[in-house]
This record gives sequence, C-alpha cells and structure tokens, in this order.
Amino acid sequence: MTTDFANVMMSETKAGETPIAFPAKLLGMSMLLTLSVVIWMGGNSVHIHHFLTHAMSQDQHVAEQADDILYLDSVLSQYARTGGNTGDADFDRRYHDALRHDLDTKIDKLPPDLRDVANAASQANDHIAQLEARYRNLMEQNKLKDALALLNGSDYRKDSETHLDGRRKLSEKVRHASQQNLLNLESNIYTTLSLAAIAIVALCITWYFALKSIRQWRSELESARIRLTQRIAEKERLEKQMREYLEQVQMAQQDAMAAKEIAEKANAAKSDFLANMSHEIRTPMNAVLGMAGLLTDTELNHEQRGWIDIIRKSGEGLLDIINDILDFSKIEAGKLKLEPIPFNMGETMMEIGDMISLRMQEKELEFIIHIAPDLPLDVVGDSVRLRQIIINLISNAIKFTENGYVALRARWKEEPEQHIRLYFEVEDTGIGIPPNKLDHIFDKFAQAEESTTRRFGGTGLGLTICHKLVEMMEGSIDVVSTPGKGSVFRFNVQLKLGKKLESQVPAVDLAGLRALVMDSTLLNCEILVEYFEAWHMRCDICTTAQEAIELLEQGAQNKDPYSFALLDYRIGEDKTMQLAEGIKTSSLKLDPTLLMITSLNRVITSKSLLENGFSGLFVKPFLPSQLKAALQILWDARQHNKKLPLVTRHKAMQMLRPHSKSTGISADMFPGVNVLVVEDMKVNLLLITRILEKHGCVVHSADNGLKGVQKMLESRFDIVFMDCQMPEMDGFEATRRIRKEEVAQQPTPIIALTADAMTGDREKCLMAGMNDYLNKPFKPEQITQMLRKWLGKQS
Repeated sequence: MTTDFANVMMSETKAGETPIAFPAKLLGMSMLLTLSVVIWMGGNSVHIHHFLTHAMSQDQHVAEQADDILYLDSVLSQYARTGGNTGDADFDRRYHDALRHDLDTKIDKLPPDLRDVANAASQANDHIAQLEARYRNLMEQNKLKDALALLNGSDYRKDSETHLDGRRKLSEKVRHASQQNLLNLESNIYTTLSLAAIAIVALCITWYFALKSIRQWRSELESARIRLTQRIAEKERLEKQMREYLEQVQMAQQDAMAAKEIAEKANAAKSDFLANMSHEIRTPMNAVLGMAGLLTDTELNHEQRGWIDIIRKSGEGLLDIINDILDFSKIEAGKLKLEPIPFNMGETMMEIGDMISLRMQEKELEFIIHIAPDLPLDVVGDSVRLRQIIINLISNAIKFTENGYVALRARWKEEPEQHIRLYFEVEDTGIGIPPNKLDHIFDKFAQAEESTTRRFGGTGLGLTICHKLVEMMEGSIDVVSTPGKGSVFRFNVQLKLGKKLESQVPAVDLAGLRALVMDSTLLNCEILVEYFEAWHMRCDICTTAQEAIELLEQGAQNKDPYSFALLDYRIGEDKTMQLAEGIKTSSLKLDPTLLMITSLNRVITSKSLLENGFSGLFVKPFLPSQLKAALQILWDARQHNKKLPLVTRHKAMQMLRPHSKSTGISADMFPGVNVLVVEDMKVNLLLITRILEKHGCVVHSADNGLKGVQKMLESRFDIVFMDCQMPEMDGFEATRRIRKEEVAQQPTPIIALTADAMTGDREKCLMAGMNDYLNKPFKPEQITQMLRKWLGKQS
C-alpha cells in the first residue's frame, strides 16, 4: 500500500486507538546496519587479500634470498677450495670479492633473525674454505700428515658443523617465517569471520524485528482498510438514515408549523377569551365596588352598612380570585413584566399592615412587623408585585390561623452595584402543612388537602404566582412548617438602593437614654429591645402594671430614671390608665415620657390620652424608623420645653417624609378642570363621574369612541379617561384619530380605562397614543394619582 493510503488509514483510526505508523526507524536502522556490515566485510576482505599477497611475496622474496645466499655461499666455498680456475690471481681475487659483496648484500637484506644465522654460516664457510685451502697447500707440499691433521682437527669439524647448522637454521627460519605469516593470516581471517558472524547474527535479529514490524504494520493497515471500508459503509448508511430523518423532520416541521398555527390561534382565542372575561367581569365589578364605596359616604343605618360591607368583601373576594387567574395566565403567557420605580419600603409595609389589620382583628390575631432597624427604606423595584407577594403570603397565614399571631420579618444584605437583597419571613401559628405536601405547595392549583379548599376556599394559584414573581425578582422562596404549630414562608428579592429623602426629624442622639416596655406579648418586648439596643439605648421589659411601677420607682431611687415608658393597652384600659395616674402621683416624682401602644380595634381618644399624661400613641404595627422618629421628636420637645399634640406614627411618617403626598380627596384639589370620560357602561360612567366631581372637576361624557372624537373636535379638555372596549369605535381607534387631529397643538393626556389583563395592555395603549392606563376596578386614590401625575396639581 502507498504512504498516502497509509496516512488515510492513520487519519481514519478511532479516538483512543494507537495510530498505525510505518516502522521506518527500525527498517532504516536495519538497512544502515546491513550497509555498515557490507562495507566492513568488503574492507576486511581487501585487507586480508592485501595481507596474503604481501605475505606470499615476502615469503617468496625471503626464500629467493636464502637460496641466493646458499648458492653464493657454495660458490665462494668452492672458489676458496679451488683457488680459482682462471690462473689469473688478480681476476680470481676480484671475482672472489664480487661474490663476497653480493653475499653480504643479500645477507643485509634479510630480516635480523635470518641475517645473524646467514652471517654465522657464511663465516663458518669462509673459515672452512681457508682450512681447505691450507689443506691443499699442505698436500701440494706433501705434508700429508699435517693435511690430514688439519682436516681432522677440531676447528675444521666445528666450522663444518657451524656451517651445516647455519644452512639448516636458515632454511628453518625461512620456513618458520612463512608459517608465521600464514598463522597471522589465519588469525586475521578467523577474527574477521567471527566479527562477520556476529554482524550477520545482529543483522538477522534486526531484520527479523524489522520484517515482523512490517508484517504487523501491514496487518494493522489491512485492518484499518477494513475498518475504513466498514465506516464508509456505515457513513453511507447513516447518510441514508439522515436523509430519511431530515425528510421526517421536514414533515414534522410542517406538522409543527401547522400545529403552531393552530396553537397560536387557540392561544389567541384563549387570550381573547380571558380579555373578554376580564372586561365582562371586572367592568361590572368596578361598578359594584365603586357604588358600594359611594354608598358608604351616604347616611346609612347600622344594618345597611353591614350589607354594604358584605357586598364590598364579597366583591373584593371575587376580584382576588379573578386577579389570581389573570396573573397566572399572564405569567404562563410570558406577558407579565416588572415595572421598577422608586418607593419607600416603610410606606409599603405600613400600607400592607393597614390593609390586613381589620382581617387580623376579625380573627383576634396579633400582627407583628419586625424589620431590621438599619433596613434601607428608599429603594427601587416593583412595589406593586412585592406588595402582592407579601399580602398573598399574609392572607394565607390569616386564612389558616385561628389564634396566635402572624409576623412579618425583614432583613437585608448589601450586594454589588448599589443593589441590596431583602429577606422576608411570614410566620404564623396556624394549622401548618404536612411534610409530604411541602414539595408541591408551590405547584399550581395545589393545596395541602382537599378538605382545605372546602374549608378555607381559594384557587390554589396564590403561592404559584408568588413563586413566579419571586423568581422574576431574582430571588427564591421556600417554606418550613410543623403541622399543628404553624408555618414560615421565606423569600428574598433583589432591589436597588434609591435616593434617600430628607427628613424633618430633629437630629437628637438617643444613646444612653433609658426606656421601659410593658407588653403582655414577649415577642413584642424582644423586638422593641432589639430596636432600642440598635439605637444604643438601655431597655427593660415587664408584663404587668405592678412590675412597671416598681421598675420606674427603682430607677428614680437609683438616680437612673427612665426617659421613656411604652405601655401596652392590652394589659387593660383601667390598669394602663391607673399606671399612668400612679406615675403622675408618685412621691418619687416620676416623669418618663409616656407612649401608648395599641391595636386598631381599641378606640382611644386623643383627649383621654393627653389628660392621662401620654405624649404619644402608636397603633400596631409600626416601623422602627417611626418609633425612633417619635422618640427624637418627644425628647427634643422635652429638652426645649415645647408643647406638642399627641405624636402618632402618621405624624412621625410625615416628619420622616415631609414631601410625601396626601391621599385625601377634596373638591378644591382640581377645581374647574375639564375632563372628558368616554365609557359605554352607564354604571361605570356614573362611578367615575362621581369620583371626578369629588375632586372638583367638570365632567363631560360620551358613550362610545366616535362620540368621544366628536367631543374632542368640538371642545378643548384638560384630560380624557377613555374606555378601551366600546361599540361603534373602540378606545384605541378613537385615540389614534384624536392624535391625528392634534398635530398642530399640545396633545391632551389620555388615560385608558381597561379591564384587559392579557393582551399587553400597557404596550397596546401606548402604541395607540394613550399616555397611561388604569385597570378596572380602580379606586378613587388611583384617579387622584393620575390627575396629579398628568395635571401637576394638588391640594
């Protein structure tokens, strides 16, 4: 297979598999080793051949020289014995010297070991020749005996033996040198062959592993090819399935689009139905509640007022159910949006307290507000939705509590970017919730038991709405409960810090002052102690009038008198007033500033309190800021000998927020203001006309949008209240036509009157050219707010 195909195989390996790699390093090492061995063996072969040639040449040369030396030695020996054959002594002498020179030259060319042997043999031969020459001379002189003695002498024999031994040694040395060369050559050959064998074994091992790796690579390559083939087949199969799936998806999308259109039509029908239901129910409900409110301003006997109260409560109960259903529908449709505005948390808490106090008193429950003394009151958020959450939780607590108390607690924590997180708790001493129902308590239409619905009523949507609203305000909600002992609903929301308003409360330092609290409820005492300690005041508590007088007298005796005494009216009117009288008539000249603490169901006149020495009246529930402001006002007046009317929580709130607007309605608030009311329902038209007339307005009316447009063309009005759903021409179209006619003049403020809670009421009204809107049923105070907002007048 080619390398490109191998690379394709490698790229197609699965994640987690070892990549298929050609054993290039091992093969390259094997080839390099083979090349090295071949080069080495070739070099050794050349070396051995050269060595063998040299050895053979050297052996031949040495042998030739040895033969020449032996020949020359024999010739010299023979020549010395014969004395020459020419008869020319000078020639014979020169010839003998030439032979001797050749012999010496040959001997000098021999290796040193052969050279010594040849020299010794040559010298012995020369000596023998001399002795034989003497022998011939003696024989010529007929000295046979001396000649024989010379030949048989030891010198001759010794020289002969030396000569023969030299020739023999020379031959042996030559033969030995030749053999040694052959041995050296054999050793080199053996060494070379051994190394060659080792190299061949290494080559075999290397090539074995190289070929094994190549076979493994080829096997893996073949496996990869098979896998690739399988994957190609699988890919083709998946592509086929994908095409089929896309066709199914396309068909499903078409079905979904058709279903979506059907669902949108159904949702639009649902929204239209809810809007129509809202309009058809809330519009007459607005008339019922509005007329009931107007009737309360007329002369009625006790029984008639009771009937009006039943009408009002029943209508508000039905309105609460309608509001829950509509709010839940808004949330499910994703059309409920928060509207953050600056508001005062203290005012909101007091409004909540005022709204539910009567219900608390009807069931003889105590309502306790316990908030952190340093809680920031000026914040930015959706006060309407926050109030809705708290009222819903408190209403549930009241509904399921027969005796005891309902407590609202609030604390806070600072967060980045000028935000704070408020933590609320609504605690009751009611029936509690079974543990197996806690996980589903925030589900829609869920209540603890079916019998609960039959006994206490309700839609089961209130807690679901609370849960959704809390999540929209970037918070969370949960509950802990003990059956038979009560429940605690806890939630937190994120708000933004608002601009703190200026206060007219005297900047009096209360640190070190001493206060006495007499209250029959220990929880109230603990809350007040916490407030006083936060202001660095000293506080003692008691539960009876007798304990109170004893503590006051003890403080006077110890020259550490109490500066303030807060007395609970529930101890008993007679006992509380007797205590106040006892304080005034005490021989120890007790002089604490007295404040009465009471509930709304207790009727106490200001005159009675002032006559009995009380300087303040605080109706529960109240805020720590209100109490602190009252103490500062009273202490400042005492220090400067000022006479003040009875200080109440409302007086303290006015001092804390001097720029807050009054909610009272009077005929001099908007005198002579021309108002056009366009409303098709006569009852509602009568209701809003009466409310506007109470503000001093001059009211004109039209019963449909077309007549309203004609009225606007005929006269100039300061403000218009426009119903949205009317025959002939609705309020949206009427507003658009009015705006077209107002191109060259100042636009008239148009306030929508709508009972539509599902169709994006605010956005729809603004898009039509309206300035603001009111949801039916509305209250007189909301009309007042709209007049102030758009006309800028107030009493």
